[in-house]
Amino acid sequence: MKRIVFLLILVQVLYTLTQAQNKNTILFEDGVITFDNKVLLIHENTLGASSLVIDVNQFNFVLQKIESVSFIKYKNTLDIHYNENIGNDLVRHIHCFSNTETIKRLELQKEYVINTNRQGITILCHLLYNPLPILRYEEYNSKSYKELGVYLFSGFQDNEEPNILGFYELIKYQALNNQKDSIDIYGNINVIKALVEEIEIDKNNVQQYNDIAYYLEQSSLFDSSIFILEKIVKHFPTRVVAYLNLADAYWEIEDKNKAIENYNKYIELMKEKGWENKIPKRVYDKANAASFLN
Repeated sequence: MKRIVFLLILVQVLYTLTQAQNKNTILFEDGVITFDNKVLLIHENTLGASSLVIDVNQFNFVLQKIESVSFIKYKNTLDIHYNENIGNDLVRHIHCFSNTETIKRLELQKEYVINTNRQGITILCHLLYNPLPILRYEEYNSKSYKELGVYLFSGFQDNEEPNILGFYELIKYQALNNQKDSIDIYGNINVIKALVEEIEIDKNNVQQYNDIAYYLEQSSLFDSSIFILEKIVKHFPTRVVAYLNLADAYWEIEDKNKAIENYNKYIELMKEKGWENKIPKRVYDKANAASFLN
């Protein structure tokens, strides 16, 4: 696969606080605005504001079509997404920036490359040896990272169907052996979304998906866990344990209203099945926390 070469323009701009807080801006210490075919990354510092403009029309020195540029903000991360057409393949790229409590700036940590074609499904992670601050983004190249195979399937032409079993076993192993760095990569929300999109949740794999969500929640990957569990309860609305796991995940991210809603649904379904005596006391305690939220 040919390497994407970013042609980035580094410019100095002055943004007032009001401009930096408009509805199109992601408010880290760094901010992001999208406009037309460009993404503007704003970095605040003591000298003012610097910005990095990524012009998606100039992303690639080979004439591949780049489209669907967007960004998604989570609690401490920012992901820039774009698609690249290479022949008949649509390749998705996701550049993952992190912003921690100790590092008050966005840094590029890794890139996910997702390719689904006639042969199969490939999800790769390009893990940077050294995270790149946003204003050094133009230094990112094929020598910046090591490549990890997150999910590999190549059986479409043999009429085989992809499954989630191997991935489930991997996540289980990483969680039970406290391999935090590994499960952070393999259990990333972008990986989970891609897998659920390509391998739909059904009656044959719902237990494996539910267990994956449980292990991700136990590993503090709450966004990933919640994404799976919300899909499960949508397709299997009477799956009791999923509501308990979902409630626990929402509780951990301090979304108490959604947590209580799911604890109550869990209690309701347990009572319907005659299993009221098996409901943990902690569930009642948390469900009754509603009175303290009003």
